Amino acid sequence: MTYPTITKKLGDWELEITLTLDRKPGQDFRVGDQMSGKVDLSNVGKAPIPLMSVNLFLSERVKGPNTSNQVLLSDVTLLQEEKLQSGQRKTLRFEDIGSYAHESFRGKRMSITNRLSLQLTTSRMSRGALLKRMQNWNTYFGDKLTSNFVVPVKPGVGSYRIDPRPLPARWLPSYQFLLPPVGLLFAVGIALGLENLSMGTFHLLGVAALLSLIFTWLWRISLFRDSPMEIVATPGEAFLVRMLDRGDDSWESIHLGYRVTENYFSDSDSNHRIVTRTLLRKAFPLRDIGRVRGSFIEARLPWPEDFYPTHKYPSGQGFGWEFSLLRKNFFGHWSEVSWPVKVRWEELLPPEEVLELQPLPAEAERSKEAAPVTRRLVRG
Repeated sequence: MTYPTITKKLGDWELEITLTLDRKPGQDFRVGDQMSGKVDLSNVGKAPIPLMSVNLFLSERVKGPNTSNQVLLSDVTLLQEEKLQSGQRKTLRFEDIGSYAHESFRGKRMSITNRLSLQLTTSRMSRGALLKRMQNWNTYFGDKLTSNFVVPVKPGVGSYRIDPRPLPARWLPSYQFLLPPVGLLFAVGIALGLENLSMGTFHLLGVAALLSLIFTWLWRISLFRDSPMEIVATPGEAFLVRMLDRGDDSWESIHLGYRVTENYFSDSDSNHRIVTRTLLRKAFPLRDIGRVRGSFIEARLPWPEDFYPTHKYPSGQGFGWEFSLLRKNFFGHWSEVSWPVKVRWEELLPPEEVLELQPLPAEAERSKEAAPVTRRLVRG
């Protein structure tokens, strides 16, 4: 795989850079593949170029809508202190300098780019650059020429895996519990400012707050009944969800699914608040994918056809996965309960080599039988 030639011009210097990676046309780069290849440097200018060093960097660039980060994976020095004469061509070979840890990906708001950067450092400035930087002579000596090459990396051959976990029911978020008492206190505060308010009105306010709390509780329970659920890890094309069968066929109106999220920094917060947005959402009717197995209902959710990342970076940026349980409420809107789950991409191991024992030819068997037997005497 050969990249298009890049021409670098700086003052009276002119250099052509060609990168070739050891890959056949059409052959993909996979996560974990060692990078090997060569760099061709050609001085097509009239002046010699004094090179102090030539370095190669493998890096991973994570770009969000507001910020970007670069992770250095490995670096190697290909050349030190050599003058490239006019018309001279030099080939620098590199072998197994490192591998990429994650696949390339472009989402709605985030992208992962794997790059190979070539940096040439000269031992002095070019004539044109020297005239431009004469005022800042004491702060810089020499030129750096950097060329970036994007390496498309695909995940290895494998499948998704999900870690098993229980799915505890969360019928009512904590903030919904606080709404009726806070509303009651607010109403009482206003009522205290009214002199002609009767005691019966205070009782009505309390009863209204209590009824609103009970209504919210019953509405939530009617949507998502107390049915224990768990995720069971299974290899292959789906992951298994198991829930207790209550025997009233209420599970047929439930939808199970998952969503993939993008997590990135928000520029509106000086503390770099993490913003979560949905990248992919899938939901499947439980009556279509569910099967009754004894006292349980089991459902296999198919994984997405396209590949989606499964990792987060130490900064908090990255991609997350959530399992979701959905059901329509009284007003016809979807209500949802979700749980974070840990999903990973697991590469398939190469098949083990099995050695089969072959029978010996007839001639070998006869020669083995005809061979003399040597006995060893042991003196007592």
